[in-house]
Amino acid sequence: MTTAQQHHDLPAPTRTVRLSGSSVAEKRAELLAYFTQTWELYESLLDCLVDDCIEAMMAIGMDEMSWDDLDDSHYAWPSVEEVRDYRGKVKSLVTHFIQAMPLTLPIDWESPAWVIIMGIEHERIHPETSSMLMRQLPIEWVKPQPQWPVYSQARHARDSVPANSLIAMPGGGVTQGKSDDTYG
Repeated sequence: MTTAQQHHDLPAPTRTVRLSGSSVAEKRAELLAYFTQTWELYESLLDCLVDDCIEAMMAIGMDEMSWDDLDDSHYAWPSVEEVRDYRGKVKSLVTHFIQAMPLTLPIDWESPAWVIIMGIEHERIHPETSSMLMRQLPIEWVKPQPQWPVYSQARHARDSVPANSLIAMPGGGVTQGKSDDTYG
């Protein structure tokens, strides 16, 4: 089975895990499902690349100093297959950790689950960054995938976007923080 076939039926998007709950077993399963979905989402996006060399080129990200990262004399870059193997090992370790870590509810910043949620939320940034980089590639370097369909009306949508304008906002107080029991 190809990677694309494995990821064809991705679950619907989820929201971040709530820190509270009534069942440790259910919370553990929720954390594992959130981690797995996040992992598979990113892997499925990379399936849209035509060639592994492109995936390696994108590894430096969008904000890095290209004069530094592309200097091969300072780095021994692993092959894409070595990176995939490493990522597979990390996925397995994190999965086992989620299944076995001590867990009490609600999750707080001293809980091992807090670090897991922080890692998942960080990982969810990568598809956004990578998809932005992929949109800049020549079209022949990208192949459509069932879970990342081509938006055929993109040209028309782009032409109908209204111009941005500034909106005056009255001054006032601002309250920072959040009122729910999610990570952040």
